[in-house]
Amino acid sequence: MTKPLLWRPELELGVDMMDRHHHHMVTLCETIRERVNERAKHKDAADVFSQLVGFTAMHFEAEEDLMRRSAYPGRMDHQDRHHELSLRLKSWDERARRRDCPLSSSFVARLEMWVQNHILGSDRGFSRFLLNSNDGALTKRECVRSVSVCFV
Repeated sequence: MTKPLLWRPELELGVDMMDRHHHHMVTLCETIRERVNERAKHKDAADVFSQLVGFTAMHFEAEEDLMRRSAYPGRMDHQDRHHELSLRLKSWDERARRRDCPLSSSFVARLEMWVQNHILGSDRGFSRFLLNSNDGALTKRECVRSVSVCFV
């Protein structure tokens, strides 16, 4: 079994909305891992995975809105990655519900690796852009707005 993904300081990007969303995603991964390790009913783990899929879709929408508002130059590539990942997550979710793809410890390890790579990869670049923008006050206001719109 691989080491679980736990929230740690290096996962913080300094953009409140993104950090709150990412923290929640890591927490959902922890819950999925616990349910799989406890050998809980498949439905229990699949339900939490569905929550993660839905939350991730909302997270992507909030990020993309912030990218548009901040005129992020890497927006199109980042959105393409979001689209690819959304399709993969939805496919995994459908397969898990049909039990074609059992939620096993190896599946959880792949899921956690994806979440970690998402945070430390493309989102780190976007957060650096936001934090280094000329209008830091606007960026902070936009981040707060995104948080309140998403209720997170």
